[in-house]
Amino acid sequence: MQRGSSGPVKRSQGQDAQGRWEITAREAAVRQLIKIEEEGLFAGHPTDSSNLMVLRLALYELEYESLALHALDEHVGLARKVTPASAKYAPGFVNAVLREAGRRVQAGTLPSPKDELDSMIASAKASERNLARGLSLIHSHPTWLASRWLKRFGREEAEALMEQNNKPPVYTVRVNPLRGITVEGLLARFAEEGVDARASSTLPHDFVEVYSGLQTVLAKGFVARGECLVQDVSAGLVVAAALDPQPGERVLDACAAPGGKTMFCASKMQGKGHLTALDTSASRLQALGRQAEAAGVPKSMISMRAVDLRVFAKEVAGTLNEQQVGMRHRKI
Repeated sequence: MQRGSSGPVKRSQGQDAQGRWEITAREAAVRQLIKIEEEGLFAGHPTDSSNLMVLRLALYELEYESLALHALDEHVGLARKVTPASAKYAPGFVNAVLREAGRRVQAGTLPSPKDELDSMIASAKASERNLARGLSLIHSHPTWLASRWLKRFGREEAEALMEQNNKPPVYTVRVNPLRGITVEGLLARFAEEGVDARASSTLPHDFVEVYSGLQTVLAKGFVARGECLVQDVSAGLVVAAALDPQPGERVLDACAAPGGKTMFCASKMQGKGHLTALDTSASRLQALGRQAEAAGVPKSMISMRAVDLRVFAKEVAGTLNEQQVGMRHRKI
């Protein structure tokens, strides 16, 4: 629900993903509140956890949702409900802080950690420790991680990594050529269903990025029919870039379930060759088998065993030894 609406508001999948990943923005709002406190906006008034929670919520909505100033009355009313009866000053205190914060938001003078970091750098006082702390506040990363990346990559690349980490994820699906599906063909059918998608920037011939409408993809049976598979493109890189299996090859997947990378191998091998899929879980292997059937992988192409790789390796070694002994006997 959204405030001021007359009923439930439907959100697209892209909006939902954005909402889940706005935790970094909320963290930044908390940091701003701390900075305001340091600058004396609280003027030494004691605050309990309930007051702070109301203030943090209001500051986030002011800064990131463009909350109208008159709507701050709701937060003052919330403070009356959640603070102890003994804290008679709370509503007035919350109201005063939020009105001042609102004026600063409108004037563009609400303090932020970035202001402090820029000032520190400009004054040539940016020690590695302070720089790591400043970047951790701005980008909502642990200070120890910021420090490690600064030492390893330098400021520019470390900050770029943090910014990338804070971006909302993009859902991806992999097309299945074993069912005659291409990226272009799948995109055309997605468009007919109102799904916002485009070819992956990383693996454009194998993956499609879905920006909204993933539930439609599932509901319309694209995955159930084996035409595509929901799979992260990073998993696809393991197969396409690192392994690069070719038709006719033999591939061992020692940790196969639930089967995403195994199915991609079968696709890359064009259904020709052999896949040995191992996993310690028999039930997960059964799911892999169902997925292989839906994807159109020939039954003769894949064999599955619920076994630990260490046990399997000993079995293979024993078989090879027996074969070598047999060959020696035949030579004699």
